[in-house]
Amino acid sequence: MREFIINEKELLYYLFSNDYIGKGSFGIVCRYNKDDLIKIYYRDIFSTYITKDASKLNEEIDLLKEITNYRLINKEVYELNVLKLKKLYELNLIKGITLYHDWHIGTIIPYYKDYNKLSSIDDRLTKNELLLILNKVKENLETLIDNNLYPSDIREDNILVRESDLEVKLIDLDDIYTRYEEKNYVKEHPYIRDECYEKFKVLKRRLYL
Repeated sequence: MREFIINEKELLYYLFSNDYIGKGSFGIVCRYNKDDLIKIYYRDIFSTYITKDASKLNEEIDLLKEITNYRLINKEVYELNVLKLKKLYELNLIKGITLYHDWHIGTIIPYYKDYNKLSSIDDRLTKNELLLILNKVKENLETLIDNNLYPSDIREDNILVRESDLEVKLIDLDDIYTRYEEKNYVKEHPYIRDECYEKFKVLKRRLYL
């Protein structure tokens, strides 16, 4: 998996940028280059992000690393997250991880320029168009599940649609709502897979019925 190393100046630029593509409870997404976006997990540098005080950034990162290494982040959970990122990379859903001071601070993701969030266009789509889009969402979901990835945050804001041909991309798959689990584990705990399909069914009822 590729590693993109950024320096302090770059991190602060992205972290405090007003020219962003999107923001969520976990991170901020900005342009990285003409083809890619950078997603910074500001939840991991929360105080610096909130206070806008750059002087404490490295101290906060070092403290976070120390605490994390002390707790070992629950080794099993950490290893599963690494496997998830590697699988997302293999499927070309992320371009790689972003490192700052050898710390995983974010990801590089494809920039789908001609796509819009389903939430911003659903009111101008016909029923047949919505059904086609939902079928493509289900196909994407099944591909993820076949690769041991189980997303539970399936909603309009995490679905991108290209209106010219109704092509679909699922996004935000590197967050905590997507799990990586081996098939034998899911066989013993099928609720993980079932939860994904139930979220899809809720989405379909909300949009199509």
